[in-house]
Amino acid sequence: MTPTPVTLHPQKQPAVPIPFDDVLEEIGFGRIQLELIVLCGVIMMAIICETMGVSVILPAAKCDLDLTAAKQGLLGGATFLGIMASSYGWGYLSDTRGRRRVMQYALFGTAVCAVASSFANDFWSMLVLRLLAGVCASAPSATVYAYLGEFCSPSKRAQVISYASVWASVAMVYIALLGWWILQYDWSWAICTDYQIRPWRLLFVIYTLPGFGAGLAFRWFPESAKFYLATGRSDRALEVLRYCYRKNRGSLTGFEVYALQEGRGSFDASLGILRSLWQQTVPLLRWPTVLYFAVCCFQQMSAFAVYGGLGLWYPELMNQVSSTDRELAVCSVVEHTRSTNLILTQEICTARINDETFIYILIMGVFGTVCSISVSILLGKFNPKIMVVVNFSVAAAAGIVMLFVASRYLIVVLFCLEVILAGFSMVLINGTAVSIFPTQVRAMAVSLSMMMARLSSFIFSSVIGYFMVDHCEATFYMFSGILIFGAALTVLLPR
Repeated sequence: MTPTPVTLHPQKQPAVPIPFDDVLEEIGFGRIQLELIVLCGVIMMAIICETMGVSVILPAAKCDLDLTAAKQGLLGGATFLGIMASSYGWGYLSDTRGRRRVMQYALFGTAVCAVASSFANDFWSMLVLRLLAGVCASAPSATVYAYLGEFCSPSKRAQVISYASVWASVAMVYIALLGWWILQYDWSWAICTDYQIRPWRLLFVIYTLPGFGAGLAFRWFPESAKFYLATGRSDRALEVLRYCYRKNRGSLTGFEVYALQEGRGSFDASLGILRSLWQQTVPLLRWPTVLYFAVCCFQQMSAFAVYGGLGLWYPELMNQVSSTDRELAVCSVVEHTRSTNLILTQEICTARINDETFIYILIMGVFGTVCSISVSILLGKFNPKIMVVVNFSVAAAAGIVMLFVASRYLIVVLFCLEVILAGFSMVLINGTAVSIFPTQVRAMAVSLSMMMARLSSFIFSSVIGYFMVDHCEATFYMFSGILIFGAALTVLLPR
């Protein structure tokens, strides 16, 4: 079948510069976008495995590493701290050196740190390695949204990013199934007197495989054409656009674009690093961009406070719920566990995770996958900002209702609603950010907002273990209040 000719401008004026988004509209949605959805989806899956996989590994490793609840909280938050601390630098490198190269090297670095974590034999070495893993994971965790969005037309951008993010929920299924399988064994292989290889160490390697595979797959994918255009290399941008057109249409027949409109504020490679960093940041501080940036930051912090803070403790809380003989409200379970001296100060160390806990994690993964697909479909009809308001509001309501129900299965459903809807809102917020901010600062804006989000995750995941024991109900009310306020801020974003 002969492809439909591109009619962006009369054929007799081939050198007329064409707006970049108009070219993307003509390229359309096809094979290249589908392949990128899979690639970027696997990258998002890898980030979840790296940040949330420790919620399964640490309870199984606490005896070998002599971990208290406080140390587990610090190790769980260390990855988020690493992501937060390095977001600014990765955002700069992604905007000035390229999305593809930065993500590829960072994914390989993450895999190396994950494998090294499997050899850690004490709290401090594990803390350093998880921190370094977070530093490496920071690059793809934010840049992947800019990279994927720049291959899609504005009309499809938010929905395509949303479909790719379904893989983040698939990651929870991956974590639960493989964790359940590996940790049911109790084998031990002594390497030396003070070091033994146990099943939990193998999980570090297994959980990093998606990221390593995605790093290898980048060999067959191009750099973002929008990045080339923003850095003054329009000829390279045209090469990428021709590749995408040919990938979708089967040939270049009908592709009549010979020049692209240059983006404003392109990166100047002649500047020094500090001046270049300043150049990348200043546009974010101008009104009204600074307002939009502040709103995106707070909304990301709200989403990650629940997803990364409360969600990281989901396996532990569900382990407590499944360990009680009676059906109690979630805060009653926490109080009951504390009163029987099982939450923080166990005289005999046990690293057993109940099978029922893995079922609850699996339910969260399946629930999140279904929810993600549903939201992705709805994005074709509703504005992403409206979906953020709905998600935040329903998540906040679920957190409050959960305090008053005693059925463990209803607790699981409400807990999943709160964590999954809050977490998936991060994708919608990033999709909005990709549309709001200009190309030359887009990755920087997303990286900085994600930096604040990871800071939120680190703080809440580190302190929630203590705070919830003495102020359980106040903890859930606090999370719901944060979500409601974040939803209200949406009115400040442009239409």
